[in-house]
Amino acid sequence: MIKIFVNSFSFKKIFQNGNASWKSMIAYFLLIVLITSFPLNLQIFQNDGWQGLNTVTMGIREVAPIWFPNELPNDVSLSNNGLYSPVEQAYYFEATLADHTQYQLVINPQTINEDTGFTIVYTEEGIATKDTNGLTIMTPYQTAIVLCHDKMLYYDHSNKPIVGNYDHLEGVINFTELKSMEKFAALTLLFDAIDGGFNQYMVFSNILINTLTQLAMNLIMVVIIAAIFLLIRIKYKKVTNYHQNVGILISAMTIPSIISFIIAMIGVIEMNSFGVVLFQLLTPLIAIGAIYLGSGEKDISIKYTA
Repeated sequence: MIKIFVNSFSFKKIFQNGNASWKSMIAYFLLIVLITSFPLNLQIFQNDGWQGLNTVTMGIREVAPIWFPNELPNDVSLSNNGLYSPVEQAYYFEATLADHTQYQLVINPQTINEDTGFTIVYTEEGIATKDTNGLTIMTPYQTAIVLCHDKMLYYDHSNKPIVGNYDHLEGVINFTELKSMEKFAALTLLFDAIDGGFNQYMVFSNILINTLTQLAMNLIMVVIIAAIFLLIRIKYKKVTNYHQNVGILISAMTIPSIISFIIAMIGVIEMNSFGVVLFQLLTPLIAIGAIYLGSGEKDISIKYTA
């Protein structure tokens, strides 16, 4: 890969890179993808994900349920020590989202005590009820946030929840104080705190999505343009095969990727789109220049030596 990189700064040597092995090409291509996706991945990490897309509370924020915040329990609070409730009682709320999904919020879930008898219990796993025969029936949560004493749970139509924590909280969020706040401000304060508990998962997911998207886009570009380059003729002769075109294109990505990386690292978000366009424009232009200049320099059957 080192030789491919060094050769990528000369048109004639880029042409020689077309004879590199598939293994070397694939490894170098993956390296290029990591370089091009790094600036946006860094922004995702610094901003706790894609704002608006990385939130588990987006749906309930949009509907702003009528019970919020006035029906929240008094004297319950959240801090980096966890959830505090003076009463061992579960509080259950529902909201119907825009897509008609029932969004559930459970505060201070309880455990089932078969000895005391019960009608309904909101647990960490779901809603426990008794049937006519006295048997316990557990109804799993669908889309739900469960605020436990020492952790947060997020269910998204799965029996296995995503587990969050309270470690990120810097102050105390008192539910009684939320009731005295303007509704939007209270909504933002509480649900930002909840979203923050799951950021470690959302950030990783966003970074993975961005990297795979970059991989797919660049792979499609290489596959299509390498096929188009088969139409190139110099003095009415075909000068490259598909394997060489792929290698030339991957090598030609080096300079554009470095330029787009530098542009993105400047930190001006508006310039990121310019870097992407520049990368997609320069790559085929450099590859075409390498084919025309390199093919006249050496025989196309030259062996690649690593």
